Amino acid sequence: MRSVLALLALLLPAGCVPQSAQMEEGSVSSQPRLAAYHCSDGTSLTVENRGTSVVVDDGGEEKIELPASPTESRHRYGAELYALVLDETQALWMKAGETPASCER
Repeated sequence: MRSVLALLALLLPAGCVPQSAQMEEGSVSSQPRLAAYHCSDGTSLTVENRGTSVVVDDGGEEKIELPASPTESRHRYGAELYALVLDETQALWMKAGETPASCER
């Protein structure tokens, strides 16, 4: 579990995200303030985009607030056990210890 967390902590700030999830620097995010996503693993996400952070509701007990990572990013968010990459109408939702889920709005 700790090795997964360490790997996630290294990958997000380093920009190691799938090519389809990368956006040009300086591009304007097309993410709405509130969006619903349906994921490949059968789950649903609701994402409230606050610009410098997002609040994710994945149907668990609590909503998860994730800061931008790096701080100037407006499409990559992550902290502790979770990470979210937004790209147009797609999202990649990552939870430590689980297979990443591809999601579409």
